[in-house]
Amino acid sequence: MPAHEKFRVGEVMSVDAGKGFNITNQHGRPLLSLVYPTAEKAQVAHDLIKAALVEAIAVIAHGS
Repeated sequence: MPAHEKFRVGEVMSVDAGKGFNITNQHGRPLLSLVYPTAEKAQVAHDLIKAALVEAIAVIAHGS
């Protein structure tokens, strides 16, 4: 399975402190949440991370 299929980048949404999105595994389990002060900053980060995952040949998680 290609690296980008093992992770999902959720949609930008409102959270307590601002705007953010989750990165989940292929089963929908949250792995990481990122929060930004504005929707614009969150969307830029979302798009960059999504593009980075598509280009990655491997994604390796180290600890928690």
